[in-house]
Formats: sequence, structure tokens, C-alpha cells
Amino acid sequence: PLSIKGYCDPIELRRQNKQGGGIWIIFKELLKDKITVLEIGDDDNEQVWINIKLGCEDIILGLVYGKQESRTRVNSNFSFFDKIDYYAVEAKNEDKALIILGDLNVKIGDNIKGNHLKITNGGKNLMKIVKKRKLDILNASDKCQGLWTRVSTTDKCNVNKKAVLDYAL
Repeated sequence: PLSIKGYCDPIELRRQNKQGGGIWIIFKELLKDKITVLEIGDDDNEQVWINIKLGCEDIILGLVYGKQESRTRVNSNFSFFDKIDYYAVEAKNEDKALIILGDLNVKIGDNIKGNHLKITNGGKNLMKIVKKRKLDILNASDKCQGLWTRVSTTDKCNVNKKAVLDYAL
């Protein structure tokens, strides 16, 4: 197990039936009594949701991994959207802040200035929730520095393939 002085043991989701990957959240010991685990997914639903109590405020934090759409059967990738929607409603109803971070593996086109125009089915689903629940895509904010969250040079022509697949909401 991971052990870092001054930090608690991680909250983690390790893939059991697949190689690599997983999700970890590690936090300082001074936050130990302020963190409540809301939900930890599984191999098919890779996400961790926690509640952080900071003074009078509560924050729901979700870390989410979405499977690559090109390698996933139709609709099997979209279960994490249900959880994003669920916790967006939960945060609003309980007057809590909501932060969602993740490698969602979807493309939302020019909803982010300078991005490619392509919008995938998953990207359409994400944008529906963003609009319906009045969420902000922080990647699209003026405060965001940089654009591409994935740059690959492994294609046959050795030309960079760039994409925005990771999001902060």
C-alpha cells in the first residue's frame, strides 16, 4: 500500500479483472475526519465519489474514468453519466458545491474554444447534462491554461494527434 508521511491511506478503486488503471484519492491527515466516501464503483463503473466538509461548506468530489467510446459497445460507456447527473442533483438539493474531474474519453467539439469540431455520442450526453444541470466545463473557462489533454505521436505518419478527453466540471 501507498504510504506518504502526513497523508492518509488512499481512497481507491483498483481494477480487479483488467490490467492497469484505477482511481486513487489521497489527502492530508488533517482532512481525515472531513472526508466521507459516498460511492466507489467497480471495473465497469470506474468512479469514486466523496464528500468533503470544509467549515460550513460541503463539496461533493467525483473522480470519473470513462471507457473509450471506440472500444466500447453502444451505451455501455454511458453509465457514468447517470452518476454525474445524480450527484449534480444531489449537490443542488443539499446546497453543496460539486467538482467532477475525469478522463471521460468523450469529445465535445467547439464547446471548448480552439478544440476540434468533432462531438461524439458521449460528448453529446455530457453536454446535455452540463446544460440541464447548469454545470461549467472549466476546460472552456478563460482561467484554463492549455487546451489538449492528450497528445499522441504514435500514428503511422508520426503526426501529433491531439484531443481534449479529460475534463473538470
